[in-house]
Amino acid sequence: FKDKEDTVVSMRVELVEKNRVVFDYNGNQVILPKSEQNPKDKYIPGQRMHLYVRKVEIDPTTGPRVVLSRKDKELVVKLFEINTPELEEGTVEIVSIARMPGVKTKIIVASDDSDVDPAGCLIGPKGMRVRWIVDELFGEKIDILNYTTDQKEMVRRALVPGVVEDIEINEEENIIRATVKDEEKAKVLGRGGTNINIAGDLLGYRISLTTIEGKTVDASEVVEE
Repeated sequence: FKDKEDTVVSMRVELVEKNRVVFDYNGNQVILPKSEQNPKDKYIPGQRMHLYVRKVEIDPTTGPRVVLSRKDKELVVKLFEINTPELEEGTVEIVSIARMPGVKTKIIVASDDSDVDPAGCLIGPKGMRVRWIVDELFGEKIDILNYTTDQKEMVRRALVPGVVEDIEINEEENIIRATVKDEEKAKVLGRGGTNINIAGDLLGYRISLTTIEGKTVDASEVVEE
């Protein structure tokens, strides 16, 4: 297993227990604890799933200990690498990724080749590449954004599906202040603030939201659907 560290491995579900799932890998039993399970996952004995091998520790008394995850954002990165030749070749690179497991992942991609559409490469013909990964993650939403050196435009892209009117970036305080119309508030925030929080994580800033009237917007204002 040592050579599998920091890779994605396809395994078969052997046993589903209350706080863990037992997988079979070439006759070896490996454990996925509750803490590393994606809340959207459905584990059915016999089915195959991809898991991220975060770490392999060799313990002289108990033998190898494998740390598996379905929550790690690296799982999404590796799934795209399997599926996107342009990533493998280095034509396209993932600049940043942020994930709220089971809810949404946002990815910024770039390419030095001006003829290449990096987001289009990850999405694939008729959306096939990204659809395979969404299915593997049981319907987790994935936003793929093309990188731009225009910081404000990058913020706008990161906050999609919401539309912002104005953006102010404070480098010293590491805060982005975005201004929105009332009707765009819920889309920019996302349910329970998920969209704005993932976007902030993606960009490495804290994002605060204000209405055009100057009123600060709180994520709790978004009513659960």
